[in-house]
Amino acid sequence: MKCALEYAFNATSHILKQVGQGFGQNGQPSQINALILQIWSIRFQLMMSLKMHNQLVEEMLAFDELDAPDLYFQYKDPNKLGSMIPFAMRLIHAEILRFTPFPWKAIARIKKLEGDVERIIYDMKVPGHIDDWKKRLDTVKTLHSNVLYNIGEYEKSMDVMENIRRSSENEEKAELSRAMLRMAIFAGDERAATKYLDESAKFPCDRLLLHKCYRTMFHGAYPHAQAYNAMAILHLYTGNVRQAIGTLAERLEIICTPMQTNLKTLSELGLPVKYDEILKAIKAQAT
Repeated sequence: MKCALEYAFNATSHILKQVGQGFGQNGQPSQINALILQIWSIRFQLMMSLKMHNQLVEEMLAFDELDAPDLYFQYKDPNKLGSMIPFAMRLIHAEILRFTPFPWKAIARIKKLEGDVERIIYDMKVPGHIDDWKKRLDTVKTLHSNVLYNIGEYEKSMDVMENIRRSSENEEKAELSRAMLRMAIFAGDERAATKYLDESAKFPCDRLLLHKCYRTMFHGAYPHAQAYNAMAILHLYTGNVRQAIGTLAERLEIICTPMQTNLKTLSELGLPVKYDEILKAIKAQAT
């Protein structure tokens, strides 16, 4: 799959070079049009998939805020109005800043894009087009949640996703409930995981058994992992930090991500036990 994406990416380089654009083409005579912008959009999507984030940030700089005069249809044809920028390119333009030293700037761009889409919906008169733009608005909101989650703002991410979920129809609401269930489990939020497991159970799903397994996975591969985790917490609350670490470390074969987080926190309290060494042991157990 990666090989195919790389071939496609190389193809965009070749196409853009033919029209005097792309890497190493500064100063070459060139004109922008809707078709070329579609090629750029495809290129940027491929770069996201290939995780070529640094190069993507650099190439996107040439488009600044996507508002240059020659990026509008009316620049060449006064009778045709609107931006030539594909919506997928706008999404990437908004998200890409999370791969820079200033990831919060991505949130500002996403909020601006969200506001722009809302204004378009408000001013639009054609019902069919309104539905399409509402879907785009949901996409932007989902992107907002995703970026918040990836920069470590779990609670804000869940708040945004919950707002989307509340206004969704049954099938979409079910999918969002399952997505939020996975997010909660990955973040170690047992209360939210339980809530969205119950929400998921309200909708028919052949995979519901899989989601029920998530609750067990939250505490480790085996049910008694929860008991070890609770015991470690009790040791910590009674001031026995070494015993808390020992309780978790002695059962490495059942340790899971939330328990690893607890173990890391305990190990960072200045004790001689090194978390990296324990983590290596965990990985060795897994292999």
